[in-house]
Amino acid sequence: MANEERTEQATPRRRQDLREKGQVSKSIEVCATVGLLGSLLALKSFGAGMVERMMAISRDHIARAATFNMTVPTMQQEFLTVTLAVFSMLTPFLLVVMVVGLASNLLQVGFIFSTRSLQPDFARLNPLEGLKRMFSQRAAVDFLKSSMKALLIAYIVYAYFKDNAVEIIRLIQDDGMVLGPHIARLCWGLFIKATTVMVVIAGLDYMYQRWHYEKSIRMTKQEAKEEYKRGEGDPLIKSRIRQRAREIARQRMMSSVPGATLVVTNPTHYAVALRYEPGEMTAPVVVAKGQRLIAQRIKAIAREHGVPLVENKPLARALFEACDIGSAIPSELYQAVAEVIAFVFRKSGRGVR
Repeated sequence: MANEERTEQATPRRRQDLREKGQVSKSIEVCATVGLLGSLLALKSFGAGMVERMMAISRDHIARAATFNMTVPTMQQEFLTVTLAVFSMLTPFLLVVMVVGLASNLLQVGFIFSTRSLQPDFARLNPLEGLKRMFSQRAAVDFLKSSMKALLIAYIVYAYFKDNAVEIIRLIQDDGMVLGPHIARLCWGLFIKATTVMVVIAGLDYMYQRWHYEKSIRMTKQEAKEEYKRGEGDPLIKSRIRQRAREIARQRMMSSVPGATLVVTNPTHYAVALRYEPGEMTAPVVVAKGQRLIAQRIKAIAREHGVPLVENKPLARALFEACDIGSAIPSELYQAVAEVIAFVFRKSGRGVR
């Protein structure tokens, strides 16, 4: 089995087991990119307000610098005041980043709570296994991906500064009051270009991670069979159970033949046993039916117990195909069955009330 190829798709049970262990398909690049996008949007939305708050705090400290009494209690109070102000200023930004980060994970893998990954795995301490992971295909792909991402972003930064070199040089001559908006605009343009490249990389990485995960969880044919046995039961045992159930049902059916009113035969292929009690039943009921060997067995039991046998090929076939055991005959067969029952009652000396 060690050399058997893994060609079978993972079963739902195996996927669930791996999910409970925390082994799911997830792209770190998607999380990082979505987190960066969320941070940029939050910065775009709350950045101006954050700058104004920082400037207000700075102006307040500068205005009180000459009269500030620098003692331990006042320093502690000042530190607490500034900390609370900065925290309240950053709270909306941090909330957006946190929500976006959680959403990027939930959209990929859903909600998972598993402690199995926290359990110690001493197999990871094996140096040989560590070397295998270091020089594996996945490690090579991760290294290539990181290198390409770094090179692309470095090129984008270089190209952006090269294209805007003249404007960046002119910033030296600008007034300090308008310098900030110019720098912010240049940085925002750079962020947009870099983020666009990261979105493309994240999309490619997501597809690769899905492909790699599906490939890694494939099963051999033998594993798929064993998984099916654990989930659905051994096919051989289930077959024996079904066979035993059929035998019990057949025995129960045969035990009803002695109480039948008559048996309609084909005469060799079909046999249908009917029971009818005038005044107690609205229509005759099929108590047993069968083909070939079972039909012969039904007729043999009927003969042993004196149940009349009536040969009627069309009626026997129609009853066999239209009726289930324990059900009343359909209305379209009332006339034909009534004639047969009347014939049996006349022959036996019984009357139909």
